Amino acid sequence: GDESDGDPVHGNIPLEIVWTAIPAIIVFRLDGKPFVLNADLIRYVEERPDTFVTLTSGERILVSESMDQVVELSVRYQQSKHMVPTGWRQPTATAGMR
Repeated sequence: GDESDGDPVHGNIPLEIVWTAIPAIIVFRLDGKPFVLNADLIRYVEERPDTFVTLTSGERILVSESMDQVVELSVRYQQSKHMVPTGWRQPTATAGMR
């Protein structure tokens, strides 16, 4: 899949203000439009092959990021709140398989 960066969010003043004032994650819809997602409301993320984010409300959101990217963004968000140690690394899918 395409691993390149999407369109820059820099310059979108309202989005930058929200991101600065409310430490949340910015993800993109399949049409390339960014939106702010409160990572505290994520119940789980699944990839099949499209990435779905299921919220605590049960709402499912389809995003353009991979599951690994959403997890990484969520970890950074939690680190910004000091809830995850900064040395944390996402385990690989094969880490427990030997």
